[in-house]
Amino acid sequence: MARLTLLMTRPRPSADRFVARLHSDVMQGVDVIHAPLIKIVSLGTEAQIQADQGAIFTSSHGVRLGPDGAGRPAFCVGTGTAKRADEKGWDVRLAAQNADGLVDRLSESRPTLSLVHLAGRHRRGDIAERLSAIGTDVDVITLYDQEMLPLSADAVSALKGRSPVIVPLFSPRTAAHFNNQIDSAKAARVLAMSKAIADMLNAATYGTVDIAMAPTADEMVKGVENLVRSIRLP
Repeated sequence: MARLTLLMTRPRPSADRFVARLHSDVMQGVDVIHAPLIKIVSLGTEAQIQADQGAIFTSSHGVRLGPDGAGRPAFCVGTGTAKRADEKGWDVRLAAQNADGLVDRLSESRPTLSLVHLAGRHRRGDIAERLSAIGTDVDVITLYDQEMLPLSADAVSALKGRSPVIVPLFSPRTAAHFNNQIDSAKAARVLAMSKAIADMLNAATYGTVDIAMAPTADEMVKGVENLVRSIRLP
């Protein structure tokens, strides 16, 4: 049986939550290398949200660094983000798969309350701009920066080796940064969360590049487990 490595490039708390969801039987004999490519740095911004306002969260970092919900409405991207918003006291009204889904569904419902997007410095989807264009009042409060980090020596060594390395990638920015550091990694089996992420990669660099069936954490978990099983087939 081939020795497998799972290379996690997310910030450690997010990576740990993802790995914990993988079935223990599938993960037997799989080595996990943590090589975060992004460091979340709080900007120390105090988010002032009024009692009659709602929040938009596109990552769990915004939830963590933002205020308690106190029962105010929240509109989220991702079920994981929605779960953490709920745990922090927000009344989660929506958990869309991605930014486009969030904008589409809010465009249909046309909320009358003012919204605040609690976000990082690097944002995708132009959520505030697109919603403001249809008459929804949306402000943006930047709570954190996403600083890029180099691949660790352990990660580079694994990618240069011959044993299979499974690499799940969760954002276009991370994928582009990862791709820029790799000349050849034919043992790498990359799983991109979406086509937009896969488009950031030079597919010829890697053994395979697959795209999750849907841009959700659930499908990424299934995708990683399926890759492990397929590599282990005789």
